[in-house]
Amino acid sequence: MPLTSLVVKGVTGLAARGAYAFLRKKTAAKIGGAGTGGPGVAERLDRLRDSLVAVAHDLSLAAANRTELAKIELREQLTYLAETAVWGAVCLVAAGGTVLMGALAIIFSHWNTHRVLASVLVTSGVFVIAAFAGVMAYLRLRALTHSPPHSLPHGMQKLNSRGSASPSKSLPPSE
Repeated sequence: MPLTSLVVKGVTGLAARGAYAFLRKKTAAKIGGAGTGGPGVAERLDRLRDSLVAVAHDLSLAAANRTELAKIELREQLTYLAETAVWGAVCLVAAGGTVLMGALAIIFSHWNTHRVLASVLVTSGVFVIAAFAGVMAYLRLRALTHSPPHSLPHGMQKLNSRGSASPSKSLPPSE
């Protein structure tokens, strides 16, 4: 390689490096790069990354709060259902005993004189009790499916007492 080509290449390399540095300074000045007092692209990307991490963290906290609240509500609803089932069973046993005693009383008192009347009274009495129980069960189920959960404020109290984030910051207000 002749000396002139080396010099030309060297000058061209120096010129290219100089042009790159010039363009870099000019571009940095346009977008607020280093040396201009404003944040550079790297700083802006770092802030964007930090903002995205903070948003992801807030979303995970909100999801954790919602999950905790759902667990509390489910536990309360299962407790409510179990209590209702136990009291329903007690009521059925007591009602069955009452109907049996009433039927026996009617049968024993009227069997010799009015056998058909005693049978009709016992049957109609049991039917009336069964119809009343059916209507009450229907009304209870309709009330459970058409009304908001009754224990939401209690669940929020439990959530706040455990030290989680306050509902005003992470959960919408309950109506």
